[in-house]
Amino acid sequence: MLNIYRTSLYSLLGSVLMLVFGCSSDSKKEVIHEDLQGLWKLTETTYQLLDNGEGNTDPEGEGNTDPEGEGNTDPEGEDNSTGEGMPSGVSALSADPGEEDGSQIYPDEEGVQPYLRFGANSFDFFEVRPTDTLFHSADRPYSNSATEINFDIAGTSLLTVGYSIERKTLYLIRLTEQFEIVHIFEKMSSDPFIEEEEEDGEVPELPENNCSANHNPEAVPGSTANPYLLTLGKDTTVHLSPTSADNGYEARFYMEVKTAKPYRISISDFSSKFTNVLSPFRYFELSASEAYASEYHLFTPLRINEEDAAGKFADVYPVTSCLYVRLFSYVKDLSVSLRVDPLFEEEEEAADEGEEAADDSEENGTPEA
Repeated sequence: MLNIYRTSLYSLLGSVLMLVFGCSSDSKKEVIHEDLQGLWKLTETTYQLLDNGEGNTDPEGEGNTDPEGEGNTDPEGEDNSTGEGMPSGVSALSADPGEEDGSQIYPDEEGVQPYLRFGANSFDFFEVRPTDTLFHSADRPYSNSATEINFDIAGTSLLTVGYSIERKTLYLIRLTEQFEIVHIFEKMSSDPFIEEEEEDGEVPELPENNCSANHNPEAVPGSTANPYLLTLGKDTTVHLSPTSADNGYEARFYMEVKTAKPYRISISDFSSKFTNVLSPFRYFELSASEAYASEYHLFTPLRINEEDAAGKFADVYPVTSCLYVRLFSYVKDLSVSLRVDPLFEEEEEAADEGEEAADDSEENGTPEA
């Protein structure tokens, strides 16, 4: 559904490349263009209304892409979204235009600055906000040719765009049924969101927990970018805070675990008046994943309703050394206590005790039973 690349984009991309490179054809000086890998900052998103052969979309004939009145190209009641579940603003790579003036400059009026980071075969798309950092896509795979980039944004959804790089500027070109959308990025000389080695060659100290290597300690505690640290076998009580999208309340946690071992996440207690929402929404959800900013759940999110007693739990079996837990609710002023306990501790202790007893028997010459 999100593969909205059209064959006509080749001609559009060709014209852009002619404009970009045509003026330098007579120059003998080599022009150095940046590689795709690295951190790119979104500076502007523009979109132009396409003429689909249904007549002039500009009543005044001056190329105005946002005429008022009869030329309105976004009639009420039509859903122009190309990405279900994605943000409605133009900052999201797969979202349709959300502005009326044909252009959006970044950072926007709310101080939101989007970034796109390319690794060797994965990418991150995130927004740095005044209060936190919101990841739309984190460590997702991508592939590219000389003219196209394929973003795997949801595991089963592929977003294909045209692209070109001119010096330190990256152009992502995308077509919808109504618009030609161009995202303009500038290459960052360094990545301030990734810690680098000290200039004197000394390696900085590793985080206390390797799972926190990608966290942002400056972000709001309990958010996606800065989850709370859980302690194994101890209750942790939190008050759910508004999400960055302001569509509910959440608290996120993480902890380092042993690989391929079973654990139990249980709800010890919760308290709220459950009065600020309608009765169908008087609940909260418990979910878990094994990767930072991942939407892949280790189990079907567990729903705890207003009338439920404390003690509900879910068992997980993470295959990585990190466990991430999320609480989400539409209920305001909700406090929840939860804990994580290992399900293998008794088995390991019994095995260790058996080995120690066997060693003592051999040392003391005690016959086996």
